[in-house]
Parts: sequence; C-alpha cells; structure tokens
Amino acid sequence: MLQQPDRGAADHIFAVYGMLLDMYFSMSLQEIVHLKVADHLSEGPQSVEVLAKQVGVQADMLALHMRTMCSKDIFVEIEEGVFAHTERSRYLQTDIPCSLVSVSELIRSDSQRAVWTPEALAYSIRTGKSAFEHILGENLWSFLGTHPEDLAIANGAVVTLSDSLNEVIAEVLDLTDRRSFVDVGGGDGSFLATLLSKYPETTGALLEVPPMIENVKAQEFISELAGRYTYHSGDFLEGVPEGGDAYLLKEILTHWNDEACLKILNNCRKAMAPAGRLYVIEYILQTPPAKFTPYLVTGLIHRQWFDEDYQRTVPQLQRLLEQAGFEVVSHTPTSTDDSILTAQVRA
Repeated sequence: MLQQPDRGAADHIFAVYGMLLDMYFSMSLQEIVHLKVADHLSEGPQSVEVLAKQVGVQADMLALHMRTMCSKDIFVEIEEGVFAHTERSRYLQTDIPCSLVSVSELIRSDSQRAVWTPEALAYSIRTGKSAFEHILGENLWSFLGTHPEDLAIANGAVVTLSDSLNEVIAEVLDLTDRRSFVDVGGGDGSFLATLLSKYPETTGALLEVPPMIENVKAQEFISELAGRYTYHSGDFLEGVPEGGDAYLLKEILTHWNDEACLKILNNCRKAMAPAGRLYVIEYILQTPPAKFTPYLVTGLIHRQWFDEDYQRTVPQLQRLLEQAGFEVVSHTPTSTDDSILTAQVRA
C-alpha cells in the first residue's frame, strides 16, 4: 500500500517548494526593475494597461508579474488592475537614495548569470574553486577592470547596500573620545559624512580609488563639511592616510582574503595616531546561523566569485587582528545583521 505523508507534511513540503521557486520570483522582480516600472509609478497609481504601454510589454503578462510582486509587499493593487507603490517598491526607483536598481542589474548581468548556471555551481561545489574565473577566464577584479559598465553597476550595488546602514551604524558607534576619522575604502563618502555630522568637533579623511573620488567630489556634503572633510585617492593595499585616531573598515575585510586583509590592517596600524582605534564593521558569521539573512546568500555568491570564503566568525576576525598587532576590546551588535569589532594596537 502506498504510504502517504502525514497531514503536517504539507506545510513542510510547500515551504521548501516555495524556496525552490524563489529563483523565479527573483528573475521576475529583476525584469520589473529593468523595465523601470517603479519609475512610472513615481507620480501615483497607474492602470496596468497604461504601465504596459509605457514600458512596452503586454498588459496581461505585466499584471501577472505585478500581482506576484504584490504578494511580497512590492507594489500594491489598490483596485483591480491598478497598481501603486509600497514602502518597499519605492527603492526600485532609479534616482532615489539607496536605490536597489544597481543591485538588481548586477544580479541580472550576463557575467553573474554565467557563474550561476547548474554547470558553474556544480564546478564550484565539486572543486571549491571560483566559478567566475573558471567560466570567464579571469578573476573578478581583473574582469571589472576591463568592463567599466559592469564596474559601475557593481560599485552602485555595493554603495547602496552599505549606505542603507549608515544611520543605524552611526547610532551605536561610539566615537565620543575620537577626533580624527579615516574611512578606509569608504565608497561614496556618505558614511564619513554621517559621522562628521554627528560629531561636529571632528575631522575626517576618506580613502578611495580614483573613479570613486570623482563621484565623491560631486556630493553636497563636501561643501557643507568644508574644512573638516578631505578625500584621498589611493589603494588601501598600499597605504592609508596617516594620523587618524579612528580607522573605519566598513564592509571591507569581507571582500578580501586573509593575506590582503593583513596588508590592510597593518597599513592602518602603522598609520594611526598613538592610542588610535580600529573599527571593523561588517556581517560576522554565526555557526550555525541563528536565522536567515541575505548575508548568507552573499556568502554563496562570494564563493562563486572567489576561491575562499571571506565571511568570518568572531574568532577568525580576532586571529586576523592579532596577527596584524591588534587586540579586540569590544564587540557591539547593531539592529541590523552587521556588528562592530573595536580594536586597539596591542601593547
């Protein structure tokens, strides 16, 4: 006689079934973003017929995709066939702070899809090596160096995700006794600007690569913080600005292997003022994870890109810091998945 699953099995079966379908939801969402549907709703609700004409697709197909988005609070159908923004969907617009468009376009890009085929995934699981380098013939950094459009999208994605945490991190990062901040690899510079606004008696220096510095120069906060905010073009693997008493590494070490991290940390130690402190701000891996977080999927993405896993536990980060001559003095959680490790030079 055929054995049937018990009545409670359906919940588990359909929960896992939903997870298996997440890929298709993501692809639908990416296409909606690529069509700029969110931009066309910026002035208010629109019928699906009008939206379809604006973005050049069939109305019935668009309605199907939009209703799927609505099921997860991305857009809302306020009456039959009429859609409007939710708080979530607003971040799918192009020209707003922390827009997720670059994140979506990065995931949708040819290079990223190439390293997430079944064949590419099987290769990385079987060998432990980078599918990116195996499929595309060069490592990620080399590829981005010769593909400016992909580089711009990747930078935009990193800046969006990092900037969305600025205020939350600033709330719990206690720099009361610090006077000179150095933000190492600080992206568009907005995190440093947030800290300088919170601590008006301080100064700050940003270190970034030349293309990012050009973007920073155009930011409004540069004039608002004139005399207190400086920017430096350079490579943190080679050196960092000297004389600061607070060195900030926000979402930096998680993108580099141990050898590179030690170079960055040693450069910070050599450059900092006496009694200076280092602040490592990033997702710290828990084993086993207490809950799902997008950072866990980010870890999978990193392993498709690189030969090593750069998400680290507290003991792993402590060992790195100790090898570079630091000792950890505090571990501060935040309301996000990120934590702050504060370190000082070991006596």
